[in-house]
Amino acid sequence: MRPSPELLAGEQPLDGRSDLYAVGCLLHHMLTGHPPFRGEGPAELVTRHLTASPPRLADRGVDAPAALQDLLHALLAKRPEDRPSWAADVYAALAPYLPDPVPAFATRRVPPEDPRRPFLVPQGPVMPC
Repeated sequence: MRPSPELLAGEQPLDGRSDLYAVGCLLHHMLTGHPPFRGEGPAELVTRHLTASPPRLADRGVDAPAALQDLLHALLAKRPEDRPSWAADVYAALAPYLPDPVPAFATRRVPPEDPRRPFLVPQGPVMPC
C-alpha cells in the first residue's frame, strides 16, 4: 500500500506531490528491502502512513549519502507542501545515483504534462510486437 496521507485522508484536490509520496515509498523499499511502514492489518498500516514519522535509511541499517537520505525523507513527508514540487526535481536529485548518465533534457523544467503524452523521457519497457 503506497497511498499518500492526503489521499488516505480524503483531501481534495490532489496533485503530483501525492505521486511523489508513492515514489518515496518505492525508493525506500528498493533501498532497504522493506516498505517504509508496516502494520498488522490495513487499519494499522493506514494509521502509520497518516501519523508515523518517515523512517530514515540509516535507522534501517542502510549506509547512504546524506543527500539521498534527505531526499527520501522529504518524499515521505506527511504534508504535501513539505515534499518536492516537481518530479523533474526528484529525478535530477537522483541522477548522481543512477548507473547511466542522465540526458540533460530529462531534468529540464517543462510545462504541465499533456495527459495524452505523459512521458517526456520514455524509459519503460518496450513491448514486443
